[in-house]
Amino acid sequence: MQLRYILSTLAFLWANCAFAQSAARATQEVKVPYTKPVPDDPRNKAKAVEHENPFRAEKGAKKLYNKATELFRKGKHEEACTTMKQAISADPSYAYAYSSLGEWYFKLRKYDQAVDVFRSASSRCKNGQKDFARPLARSLLYNQSPGEALALINTYGGDDKTGEWRLLKEQSQFMLTALGKVWRDTVEHMGVRINSPYPELYPYVTADTQTLHFTRRVKGMDEDFFFAKADSCGGWFAALNLGNPPNTPNHEYAQTFSVDGHYMFYTKCDNRSDNGWDKGGCDLYMSFRKDTADEWSAPENFGATINSPGYEGMACLSPDNRELYFVSDREGG
Repeated sequence: MQLRYILSTLAFLWANCAFAQSAARATQEVKVPYTKPVPDDPRNKAKAVEHENPFRAEKGAKKLYNKATELFRKGKHEEACTTMKQAISADPSYAYAYSSLGEWYFKLRKYDQAVDVFRSASSRCKNGQKDFARPLARSLLYNQSPGEALALINTYGGDDKTGEWRLLKEQSQFMLTALGKVWRDTVEHMGVRINSPYPELYPYVTADTQTLHFTRRVKGMDEDFFFAKADSCGGWFAALNLGNPPNTPNHEYAQTFSVDGHYMFYTKCDNRSDNGWDKGGCDLYMSFRKDTADEWSAPENFGATINSPGYEGMACLSPDNRELYFVSDREGG
């Protein structure tokens, strides 16, 4: 199980870092092609003038577009997305509206909704299948659909050997391999360098696979953090106490780390604040170090923003450091 966790984590981190490079270059709006209408038809003269600038759209749709853009700039993301949908309803072929809305959903990490927007644009906008193929493929990758993304890449990006299409293709092929491989887990005893007569709990392997962290219930009472470094033979050196801080005479357990190794999040128990709200029996704490060779800072409680009088623990930080997941027995937890 540990091997599978390590390999799966590496696969996800590799793809996520590569995705970040792709996303940074892919936020430009889609260029809307213009095909000159037949000049003999007088009804098309006005359309030709209107579409000389591909940013033009139905008057009502353009007004809604500008309103949505301003709302998003002010941080009112949900209202902005709703307004941009109204712009699309006012002009179902308004390519810039689709482009903006899809990119907003992507930035907000609502990848399934970004996929829906770019798919609609592909079918409703002129030359949409080609013009929206790349943002759709990118959104499909983030939405864990590398097979569909690869099909688009092979259709529309086959001639690009060095640019973003090539990078997207490498990412999709890597994800297909990583997600499609059948893993066979073998349970192995970690040996006396890691295990002791006391319980060892909550193992965590760092992103570089070089450090194993875990919690040990010393003398069956005090839970503290221990760590072990990887040796050159595929095993581990003898585990060492992580020290104080972050360990204290109280219980500390269930640690997780940022990918860069600078932040540590964990559960600390036997807490209680005077007001009964900022701290509960078990809360989430954080320690920090400026460099991975430095010692950890003193434990810092997250406060009432996250913690409650109830239980908060078992933290898990997303690879991009933007989301912290945890367990709580508060109301709704």
